[in-house]
Amino acid sequence: GLRGISYDASVTIGLATLSACLRGDPCTVTDPPYASSGARALTDSSYTVFTYSQSGAIASLQKSDLIAHPPSGTVSFVLVSNPNRPNGGLPGRFAGAHIPILDVTFTGATVTNSPQPNPLTTVDAVHQYDPIADFPTNPLNLLADINALFGFAYEHPEGHSGTPLLQGQYQDSTYY
Repeated sequence: GLRGISYDASVTIGLATLSACLRGDPCTVTDPPYASSGARALTDSSYTVFTYSQSGAIASLQKSDLIAHPPSGTVSFVLVSNPNRPNGGLPGRFAGAHIPILDVTFTGATVTNSPQPNPLTTVDAVHQYDPIADFPTNPLNLLADINALFGFAYEHPEGHSGTPLLQGQYQDSTYY
């Protein structure tokens, strides 16, 4: 919300937490039955990072960092309504833009070029017309913008069912 910490501050905190967890440093962990959290180091050698919406921006930045500084274990990503979705998400379409009043920086598209033979495999799924991850190609098209506003209300919230349609695969990423 407008009264909480800013988007950029939230991404910074989330990135630090995720990075610490994946690298075996003490991080905030919530164990079942999910009633309390505490700081401890994780010792797993395989991780799947599952994100929804804004946390996709955090995972996208983390993926870039893991490519530059490979992890000791296996890391894969499942990104739902990823704002950094290539050719669709707002930060991907308008990379480098910054909205000062909201403190939102558009950090670019999620990278797909993780090295072989241990790629950072990624599944990226979005509902059609979700304006966070499937923004109109032409923002000057008023009808497309209105459709995107309705998409935010009806497509961005999770809870839909159905069989996802494979859009394709590019390098280490599969798109639905």
